[in-house]
Amino acid sequence: MNKNFITAMLVGIEGILFFAFLMPQYRTLIGARQSLEERGTLLYDTKGAYDNIIALANQYVGQEATISRILMALPKQKQYDYLTESFRVAAESTGMELSNLNFKSEQKKTGSFSAVSINAELEGSYPNLLFFLDSLEHSLRLYDITGIEITKSNSPQSSDLLNISLEAKAYSLQ
Repeated sequence: MNKNFITAMLVGIEGILFFAFLMPQYRTLIGARQSLEERGTLLYDTKGAYDNIIALANQYVGQEATISRILMALPKQKQYDYLTESFRVAAESTGMELSNLNFKSEQKKTGSFSAVSINAELEGSYPNLLFFLDSLEHSLRLYDITGIEITKSNSPQSSDLLNISLEAKAYSLQ
């Protein structure tokens, strides 16, 4: 046989052996490198998410007082007893007389809030009415005054007394 033929044969066998044994290992190595890169990216993203959660927890701790005030203004329950007591205290502290207080839960829900309609009948002077409204405005609960009807009182006690019919809404989370 010819020397060139034997050399060509050996080179051919080496090529076949290279593709048979080393090429699959090379593909496995490339797959492992790609997997390592993907896992590195995933680890980096996970660390970023963890850092964001820690930052959010720190912000929550820093804003906890504000969050508790918001939850007081918009509680999860309607708390009719709190609403009644709030109106009673506001009326007594401002010299108004609360004669009637009615609640009606509204079926229509606005976003993530539900509303409670409040109808209150009061008697007092105009300055006391202003103090009463200011007291409601500065209370912990959120109230929207939707209507006021003022008429002169028929009481013989004083000529400056007014009958006030007040419509308001209080909100709670759903």
